[in-house]
Amino acid sequence: MWENENSQTSDLFAQNLKTELSTIKTKIYWLMDGYFKGSFELAGFQEKKNKPMVEKKTKKKKLSYFERKGNYWLELTRNRIVNANQAKNLVL
Repeated sequence: MWENENSQTSDLFAQNLKTELSTIKTKIYWLMDGYFKGSFELAGFQEKKNKPMVEKKTKKKKLSYFERKGNYWLELTRNRIVNANQAKNLVL
């Protein structure tokens, strides 16, 4: 039960990061579109684009780290419990 709740929370966290990344990508697309249509000059475009680009990079790093590590700590805890239970059974 606890493991399922943690898994659902993890899935929700990852999905939220993906949604935020999609929103940021859309912002960058619209900024590029505005620049190409001549809505603002290069300096203005670069200034407006910097913040979303930094956010995008940060979110991608978080998602990548999260997907690599995921529930690793949970697996370690489970293994310790299993090992302790096996040791107990050997002693008895």
